[in-house]
Formats: sequence, structure tokens, C-alpha cells
Amino acid sequence: MEQKLEYINQGRIGYVVYKDRQGDIRLPFEFGGGNCVAIISVPTVAEWTSKTNRPVANRQAILQFVAEQSIKDQAPNSYYELNDNCIEIFENALTLAPHAKKNGKINVDNDTQTYDFSDAWFLTALIVMKDYWANMKEIISVGDALNHAIFTQNEINQALKRFIPIGYIETNGKKYRATEKAYELTNCVAYKRAGMFTQVEVILKRLNTKRNKQS
Repeated sequence: MEQKLEYINQGRIGYVVYKDRQGDIRLPFEFGGGNCVAIISVPTVAEWTSKTNRPVANRQAILQFVAEQSIKDQAPNSYYELNDNCIEIFENALTLAPHAKKNGKINVDNDTQTYDFSDAWFLTALIVMKDYWANMKEIISVGDALNHAIFTQNEINQALKRFIPIGYIETNGKKYRATEKAYELTNCVAYKRAGMFTQVEVILKRLNTKRNKQS
């Protein structure tokens, strides 16, 4: 039986869509906190047949495929726990090298970087919201989903100061969105292959590569 997954990202939430010859099963997901990368909601055993139109006997195999394929596509080297009503995907602490986590955020050696990790983090939060004009509360929420941490005021000020003048971010009063120039950073194989949990690091590399070529 041919099986595959598709992903619908809506900022902090979205859907994992399981597909086979019998049809689709849409499973809501949300980003987790701490070392929990994401939580995929699934029908319980009692709900399974009515919500999926599949026999309970197929439930375990389908959910195992969803969990393993999600990790392969979106969070390599993570692991999962299958609960009665959800799949929890956890980050394996060993995969954090060579970057060390500090205060819940990935620490990047800024001595060798023109742009800081926080710059790429803030810009990615706007990029994943597409053309949506977001207020600061919404940006902070998506940033938390991407990095399991909250922007400091200094990080917000620095990103806006750097990106608005050079055309990566545009503003409309108290709302902001990424520009077409920012979306150009996603036009690479690395970003397209990146899971939704690793996009920030790709954007960081693209920013600094682009900056170095211009200097």
C-alpha cells in the first residue's frame, strides 16, 4: 500500500496529512516546548473508525508510519512517543552539537557571523507567515514555535533595525511582514529540504552567504 505524508504549516499550528489509496487523514499538529518538537493529535482507539473510516486493526501501523515519516521529513534524529490521543516528537539532545543550547536558544558564535541567530530567527518567523501582516504578539508566538523561546526586546529592535532599511521586512504601522527579497532566501535546495523545525539555521546561512558575496 502506497503511503505518504504532506504538511500544512500555519505558523504555530498546522496539519500532517496522511495519504494512501483509501484517502486522506488530516491530523492537527502544534509545536511543543522544551525538548518536545511537536505534538500530532490523533483519534483515540474509540474514535478511530468514525473519524478515519479505517478499521482499528490498521491504527497502529498507520500511526507508526506517521511518526517515523514525520521525523524523517521534519526532525531527523528525533524520537517519538505514541500516546492514546497524540504522537509526541522529542528532540534528541545529542543532535544539538556543534551548537550548544543556552537559555532555551541555540547559541551561535557571533564572532564569525555577520548576522546573529536571533536575526534569522525573527526573519524566519515572518517568512513562515507568508504575506500576512503580523503584529508583534503574533511574531513572538511564531518565534516561540520555531525556537521554543521568546524574543527579547533587544533582539526585536536589532532585527527591525537591520532588516527594514535593506528591504527584508516592511512595516505598516505596528504590523510587519517579510518582503519578496526575504522570500528569495528560501529559493534553495537546503531550505526546501529543511523541516519546519530547522528553517532558521538555513536562513542564517543564506543571510551570511549573501552578505559575504556583497562585501
